[in-house]
Amino acid sequence: MGSAVPRRDLPRFLTLYQAGMLPVDRLLSRTLRLEEINEGFDALARGEVVRQIFRMGEA
Repeated sequence: MGSAVPRRDLPRFLTLYQAGMLPVDRLLSRTLRLEEINEGFDALARGEVVRQIFRMGEA
């Protein structure tokens, strides 16, 4: 909700993830190229995905 303090929280999140206590991989629906951004928004609007990562450049 925007209450994170990146300097404080990102190291904590990384530590939890590396310890297997923050299952980020399970929260990711799919990865798309930046060129597929419209398809990604359409899938989100249809309720097919929850979280997506858009990669710039070579995937």
